[in-house]
Amino acid sequence: MTSQPHHDRVVYQIEASRSGEAYQAYCPELVMVGFGDTPEEAQSSLRSEVSAYLEDCDRLGILAEVLIDAGFYDDGEVWVSNQVSPVPDPKLRIIGRPAGLEPDSEPLDE
Repeated sequence: MTSQPHHDRVVYQIEASRSGEAYQAYCPELVMVGFGDTPEEAQSSLRSEVSAYLEDCDRLGILAEVLIDAGFYDDGEVWVSNQVSPVPDPKLRIIGRPAGLEPDSEPLDE
């Protein structure tokens, strides 16, 4: 079961670039753009836009669905974009004895 995400605990990618006389900051996962006179202003604008969008999704009860559809995963503390950090391999733990093995039998050949 996935925990309920909070819009302020989401890690996403920001790509900043010049756009004419201004700067733009782009979040490819959410397909959102912010603009400003400096790279910092563009990033701040983007963060405000993303925050407002995620707040709306949270209010509508669709935040987890939106984040999963956009390629985010819950790492246990925050939601992380797989563009920022790929989804880690699952950790498997086998409990018990494999089917077909008796307590005193030899392991099956692999």
